[in-house]
Amino acid sequence: MPVNAPPKTIDSVQIYVYAIVDDAVEWTGRSGGPTVYVGAKLLERVPRLAIGLNYDGREFILLYCDEGWEALAAGGYPSLERAKERAEREYRGVASRWIAVS
Repeated sequence: MPVNAPPKTIDSVQIYVYAIVDDAVEWTGRSGGPTVYVGAKLLERVPRLAIGLNYDGREFILLYCDEGWEALAAGGYPSLERAKERAEREYRGVASRWIAVS
């Protein structure tokens, strides 16, 4: 079953790239930085990731999304590459899965 691309914006973030986290991508749980919590619970493996430019143009935002592209959590980075590096630390193998939004 084909997966739909994300909307052009998610929570005021203009999406540049996205990735489907399937069984070929290993969730390591190692962020190499702040751990992502939602409320008081550790955010575990998510099925979708997206990265885009925040509405103010200052940061690239890594969005951790559910299957319907609803953002469950987010983190800000100074560049697209830094956001991708963070994602790869947590989701080994995702680096080869990024799809550019046209």
